[in-house]
Amino acid sequence: MRKCNIWLFFVAFLLVYSYALTQENIRITPQVKAASMAMPATVLIKVQEKKLQKSLGSGVVIEQSGLVLTNFHVVENQENLKVVFFDDNEYSAEMILRDEQNDLALLKLKSTKGRKFPVIKFALPRDLYLAESIIAIGSPQGLDLSVTEGIVSALNRVLKVNQKIIHPHLIQVSVKANKGNSGGPVVNLNGEMIGLLVATKTSTQGIGFALPIETIHEALKKWLAPEHHLGKELGFDIVTGVNTEQRTAAVLVKNVRKGTLNHLLGVKDDMIITKVNDVSIKTAIDFYRELLKYKSKNTIKLTLLDGHVQTAKLFELRGLKLAKVKLGLSLEANWSELAKAVSIPFHQGYVISGIENISGYLSNIRKGDMLFKIGNEMILKDADLESVLNRIEEGDELPVIVLRKSEFEVETINDVIIVR
Repeated sequence: MRKCNIWLFFVAFLLVYSYALTQENIRITPQVKAASMAMPATVLIKVQEKKLQKSLGSGVVIEQSGLVLTNFHVVENQENLKVVFFDDNEYSAEMILRDEQNDLALLKLKSTKGRKFPVIKFALPRDLYLAESIIAIGSPQGLDLSVTEGIVSALNRVLKVNQKIIHPHLIQVSVKANKGNSGGPVVNLNGEMIGLLVATKTSTQGIGFALPIETIHEALKKWLAPEHHLGKELGFDIVTGVNTEQRTAAVLVKNVRKGTLNHLLGVKDDMIITKVNDVSIKTAIDFYRELLKYKSKNTIKLTLLDGHVQTAKLFELRGLKLAKVKLGLSLEANWSELAKAVSIPFHQGYVISGIENISGYLSNIRKGDMLFKIGNEMILKDADLESVLNRIEEGDELPVIVLRKSEFEVETINDVIIVR
């Protein structure tokens, strides 16, 4: 009789335990799982104004050292930026790169003390279904890191402001979003970001628009390249090849520059890379994120689709390439023909042929101006430029002087460069 009671108790315990598990599993829906995956990498972006903090919008961590992606309009003309995580940890941040056309900005966290941050998982480009369920995470009206759900309502929406096309290929989503959601991730039920929320219909709830992941991929492919963060280059490009029917992707080598070290080592166009330093990758972004983990190394181990291992090298940027990365200036040697074309009476130095405007700096300089001084140094030859580039560090603010030929005289124009 006693044995029977023990068995009855054991069976009853199993039934109660099984019921409890079933009830818990009912609660842990795909939306709950997706939110738990994406939330640690999502942040609130604020600005410090005197003694008060004002909420600006949202962002998402895209690289473990503390790079945060958001909309440019969220942080435009803002200083003293603060980034707050789900665990209430707060960091100061600065904008280091921006793409006004696509309304994207990249922030870098300061004073992170070597912390490795949780990173959002990306969906593959063009890997989404019409009407599939999604969630969005943001900070509407300053309510930190709120979750809302909806579906993919439409693809390739065109957003216009005053009859001007602003974004040509947006994802329309049915999430209820408000001011403060901008810059936050839109995530599928696998916890993968399919887009970044960029706009809503203010007069109607449930109509939002997200920049698609392929637009984000194109921006990050440039921004995460070793030229920007390591001061190094490969001598070839990395692209993501997507099979839309099978919903698969591959990482391919393209545009190997002849005569470069990696060309001589045997790196060829159309090689398919499956691993970098023994870590599996699916996209070009995965490739570049892995490179950033090994900042001090110049040798890369590439595993190809056929199992062959290919060695590649990173080599230091120099001269005009390094100036473009660090200063945001494309420079051309001021040959006499070029000097004549831009009406500047010099036969040495550099003419500015392109400008990447960062954080509101370089607002006075124009294409065609002649670079005259950086700091207190005249820049007339390669050695002058190399000397400055080798001493400056990221975040330095340098006065810059250019010369411009006006109708009657050569003007002196002053500006400031922030080193990237």
